[in-house]
Amino acid sequence: MKAHGLRPCLQIYNSIIHGYSRNEKFDEALFFIEEIKEINLAQHSDMYSGLILAYGKHDMYDETSTCLKKMKLDGCSPDYITYNLLIREFAHDGLLERMERL
Repeated sequence: MKAHGLRPCLQIYNSIIHGYSRNEKFDEALFFIEEIKEINLAQHSDMYSGLILAYGKHDMYDETSTCLKKMKLDGCSPDYITYNLLIREFAHDGLLERMERL
């Protein structure tokens, strides 16, 4: 896409992030989150939600919490979808204290 002079939009980046996240390529997903910030695209909670969902599916709950903190530090507010994903993943594995701290 870039080779053809096209600048990816946020939706394209989100698809890439979700794809890498689903395939446990977390470093690659994080790379694209950083690229979004570097090129000054407006951030959206959806770009973090795919990563949060994948971390939860792989029982990587510390990473899930770290991702939420990173999201907030990056100036991107979690929305109801983000919180729903977190609550569902924490509750699914009985992490009720973490769920309640949200």
